[in-house]
Amino acid sequence: MNGSRKALTLLALVLGAGWMAWDYDKDDSGGFGMVDSSLNPTPNLVPLIRVYPSAVAGRIEAYSYDHETREFTLVYASAPSAFGPTEISVPDEWLYAAGLQVNSTDAPGTWSWAFDDATNVLSVWHDPVVGQHTVRVTS
Repeated sequence: MNGSRKALTLLALVLGAGWMAWDYDKDDSGGFGMVDSSLNPTPNLVPLIRVYPSAVAGRIEAYSYDHETREFTLVYASAPSAFGPTEISVPDEWLYAAGLQVNSTDAPGTWSWAFDDATNVLSVWHDPVVGQHTVRVTS
């Protein structure tokens, strides 16, 4: 991935901004295309694929995704008005083909998680009495 794309995606992550990439270029010559003429991914596509929070049962305090280690971390505060699980988009077939691990700072037995492979959504239920939660997804 060229430096400007990497910088732009990192800036969007730091600012918590949504973004998308759109590319009609089918690239067989090693240029900027995200797929080749047979629609196989090129090395330019993979860095654009990341884990991100899609619905949070509370207020996001911080989140990050490290492409090198493939570790995603979400820190959020409980909200009394929030209901339902926190949902995290996890493109597991790209990033965690060998399986994923989910950990939380909540005490054992006070939280749970489930992964829906059809939708690539990780649902995390937390203890609403606890004020702050940290969830980590790793391989």
